[in-house]
Amino acid sequence: DSIIDDSYIAPDTGSEASSSPTVNVDAILYSKPPHVQKWTKNHSLKDMIGDLQRPVSTRQQLQTDAMWCFFNEFISLVEPKNFKEALEYPSWIEAMQEEIHEFERLNVWVLVPYPENILIIPLKWLFNIKLDEYGDVLKNKA
Repeated sequence: DSIIDDSYIAPDTGSEASSSPTVNVDAILYSKPPHVQKWTKNHSLKDMIGDLQRPVSTRQQLQTDAMWCFFNEFISLVEPKNFKEALEYPSWIEAMQEEIHEFERLNVWVLVPYPENILIIPLKWLFNIKLDEYGDVLKNKA
């Protein structure tokens, strides 16, 4: 006595010829369970947060907005003029490290010994703050 869910299995008609209607086996075997909606456009007023004239803000969206504010606080709003000033801000140190790691990842430079009697072109760091279309800081770029 095993329990089998036979709701998707066609009933056995046996070998007898019958005038009973034919069963579409494909429709029975491949029928999908009913769809369960996970979102809605019709939000109740008690679930609305903030101004009712503005688009709907969900709790998840508010959580990501809070994370954005948290992230934004750790990015410096000051553009350093030189390397020494940049070393005063952890966000600029991280931006410089990202730039150096990018050179290593792309294999675009090789460290060589300092040659004698040859003038070396000095390195100049440039520091820029990248903003999005709303004027918020996206990242510090070194």
